[in-house]
Amino acid sequence: MTTHSTSRVRRYAAVGTAVAIVAGSSAFGLGLGATTASAAEPEAAAAMSATSTTSAASTTPGGSATPEVAPMPTATDDPAPTDGTTAPVPADEPAGDTAPAGTDTPADDAATPDDSAPADDAAPADDAATPDDAAPADDAVPTDETSTEAAPEATTDAVTPAGTVAVTGTTTIFHTLTASTDGWPADTTFTYQWVFTDRDGTTDVPGATTDTYVVDPQDVNGTVQVRVTGTAPGEDPTTVTSAATAPIADEPTGFRSLAIRDVPTRVGEPFSVSLAAFEGDGLQYFVNDQPGGSSDPGVLPAGVSFSQDGTLSGTPTVAGYTMLWVHVSTSRHPDGGTAMRVFFTTEAAPAVSMRVWASTSTDDRPYDLWQIAPDGSTRYTSNPQDWYGDPATPLRVPQTAVVDLDVAGTDAFGDTVLFEDGGVRWSSSVAGDSFDTSLSPGALDAGAAHLTFAHASEHVITATHGDLSISFTIDVTPTATTVVATKPASGTGQLAYTGADATGPIAWSLGLLAAGGALLVHRARRRRA
Repeated sequence: MTTHSTSRVRRYAAVGTAVAIVAGSSAFGLGLGATTASAAEPEAAAAMSATSTTSAASTTPGGSATPEVAPMPTATDDPAPTDGTTAPVPADEPAGDTAPAGTDTPADDAATPDDSAPADDAAPADDAATPDDAAPADDAVPTDETSTEAAPEATTDAVTPAGTVAVTGTTTIFHTLTASTDGWPADTTFTYQWVFTDRDGTTDVPGATTDTYVVDPQDVNGTVQVRVTGTAPGEDPTTVTSAATAPIADEPTGFRSLAIRDVPTRVGEPFSVSLAAFEGDGLQYFVNDQPGGSSDPGVLPAGVSFSQDGTLSGTPTVAGYTMLWVHVSTSRHPDGGTAMRVFFTTEAAPAVSMRVWASTSTDDRPYDLWQIAPDGSTRYTSNPQDWYGDPATPLRVPQTAVVDLDVAGTDAFGDTVLFEDGGVRWSSSVAGDSFDTSLSPGALDAGAAHLTFAHASEHVITATHGDLSISFTIDVTPTATTVVATKPASGTGQLAYTGADATGPIAWSLGLLAAGGALLVHRARRRRA
């Protein structure tokens, strides 16, 4: 019983003490200090709130709420914030003094900021401090507007992923090398530059900017590479370089730079010959009459053509000899600067007839030339370089003239066929005409002859070679001469002929004396008269 009374007395004393503390806080401003301390020390305020709540939760045995005195918070050395904001409250602790449900908390026992703090220091509800507001300025998270202004724009596109490139093909002259790409993105476009390396260094080949490269004779003993730049859509370009090829080799081909190629043909017979480096080389060729320059097919003989793949073909119609230059285009010389000389010879077709040239020279006519056609017709010239003069001039020569004869065959196209075997036989309708068949200077072939005439008249001359023959007429005119009469001599001791008898000089002397005497007599008579 005594014990119970003592406990009740103690509870009453505790309640009175709490009331005194609350009254003192209101009178002397202790509530402000407590509020300030709570703002500076959230954990202490939370602890005090929890203690107050526990004390408030204590009840009397009769079931009435009995407030217990909450311990005063202890002031700390940390200063309270001065920017008008309150310190953040940890998320795991209550933000204020909250009484458990079903308990009664005396209104006067709870000290609030509104009761203890001046109105000017009260923070507006909209400006309530948050953990983000309490963070230092350097750690503040910028708003979207700030981020847009400060973030730099992206100025560099993505780079095209690099693939590979390799050189394929035969590394000998006039073969074509190819740049083969692999592993690049779809729709990548490429540019190319071929590179040559020898003992003098590495250089880009001017103009070699396609995916193929034609090996030039100038590349022999060097190596070749290709540099490829690939660009994928919307990306920056990437450049890679292939490995070097094996040294370029100089192997024999059908086309030899600055060499000579013989092409023999015959009139009337079709032919076709390739002047390319090798079959199917894929190169471009053209022809002209010089080691440089551009295409000029007009230099080809009649009936002959030349194609871009290096094929010379056709059916020649004119016998003779032509020198051509065949050019090929390579990566180093796309204009055809690499050339080969070709000797194009066309032999006449077999002879089907004959023709003759007859020439002579006299004091009053230094040069006369007649050409006798297979049908026997003639034409004349007095100029050895060209047909000049009256072509109808007859084939007429003095008897004393020596006529030089040349003979040749004629094929079906009118081309001259030389009789190199010398099997030409000459004959004349006049016995005594002489044919000297020793080769004379300027004769066409071994069938030439010198003709002299036995007398003046028409002489029919015939030339024969195998089954072929030709005949023509030469009008030989007599030569005027002075005839001196002579008297046969008799006896011995005859002197050279003088027109008088060598044995009668005395008679001559006597005659002269008689003539002189008669002259003297005649003069004497005239004087007397």
